[in-house]
Amino acid sequence: MVDKSELSAGAARLRSRLKGVGDHQRSVWLGEGLGLIGAVLIPTLGLTMVLDNVAHLPAVLRTVALIGWVVTGVLLIRYAARLLAQPLTPEQLALKVEQRFPDVDNRLINSLLLADEDDAQAYELIRSVIEEGNADASKLRVNDAVPKRRMRLLLSASVVAAILMAGYAVLFPEHFTNALARMLVPFSGQAPLTRTKILAVTPQNANVLSGDEVTLAATVDGKIPPMAEVYYTPDSDDTKILSMHKQNAPDGDEGAKGARFASTMTGISNSFDYHVVAGDAESASYRITVHHRPVVSELNVTITPPSYAGLKPFVQRSGTIKALAGSTVAIQATCSKPIAEATLALSYDKQPLQMAVDGQTVSASFTVQGDGSYRIHLRDTFTFENKPVDHYIEAIQDEPPEIELTEPPPTITVRPDAALGFKGTVRDRYGVHAVQIVRVV
Repeated sequence: MVDKSELSAGAARLRSRLKGVGDHQRSVWLGEGLGLIGAVLIPTLGLTMVLDNVAHLPAVLRTVALIGWVVTGVLLIRYAARLLAQPLTPEQLALKVEQRFPDVDNRLINSLLLADEDDAQAYELIRSVIEEGNADASKLRVNDAVPKRRMRLLLSASVVAAILMAGYAVLFPEHFTNALARMLVPFSGQAPLTRTKILAVTPQNANVLSGDEVTLAATVDGKIPPMAEVYYTPDSDDTKILSMHKQNAPDGDEGAKGARFASTMTGISNSFDYHVVAGDAESASYRITVHHRPVVSELNVTITPPSYAGLKPFVQRSGTIKALAGSTVAIQATCSKPIAEATLALSYDKQPLQMAVDGQTVSASFTVQGDGSYRIHLRDTFTFENKPVDHYIEAIQDEPPEIELTEPPPTITVRPDAALGFKGTVRDRYGVHAVQIVRVV
């Protein structure tokens, strides 16, 4: 008499064998996933790196390639994860084995399905079917039911790609390292490897005066080209090309490394961006900024006469000063741009006066000592200086008062104790504050 537990035990043995098939299937799927990831990502990265070595891909294109590479990697990983997450029931595995081994003739799937039957009269038949199923499973290499050709192809392709990548790194280490850094960090500023190397560019970023000239130079090593070029783009204009010619080494510097190329631009009026191209090398981009000299755009001169003159302070708008000697002059100048330092040079003072600076305004004061001149020296925040203009100082001298004495007459005889009266007129352009009679014995 066969009982239900005997059937369950036989079915459990069969399910255990099929579970091994399921584990093997998942390991094959894992191999397929890894092989697919390696077979796609390694060659695409390697080809992009080689292309960058040859064509020097711009940062934007390298960024797009990196994003595409990362997105592809994420999609492949998700595909592999979904593959591994597929459910594998004993019934599915039994069908897979039977498809691989048709001679089994459905005995495995029948064993699993009949094991759940509750018809006691059929237990003997069911046990016979289950035993046949277990016997078949024990004789077969059930793991062969899992196809491995796709996994082998993908893993082989991945290994070949890895070998080629390793050969690239071993045979061309500098190119490999350079391209890898440029691909993984596109905006790092890493320059590509070139046969021609630009060692230095001068003056790089610079500030110049409008109308001045600037010499752009580059020191080049490696494969020296016959000439180099400057690509420059003035503000609000198109890019232009300027040829740079090879310069002879300075006396005593013949052994210096590399060759020097230079070109001089004259009469510069607009700021511009530029970079140097020599052979297959291209420098970073730099900027020449054009400035104007600082100038005095407005000048206010406040003159305060000496207190004895009784005159009120007054303001002059011109630079020329005409004031009473001893007057205090306060100068306030508004400049065309922010000022870093300003001095006031007086013709009768050896040491210039330091002027107070407040943005675009400078100020100072001095006392009129006599005829002379003054000039304002300006230095802006970019260290550019103005072209000082001489302004003249005219000192008005205070002449002595005019005295007209009407009494007493020039010669008079009086007693020693007599009182003597004086009468007359005193004239002065600035007024008379006091009159004193001095007796001379």
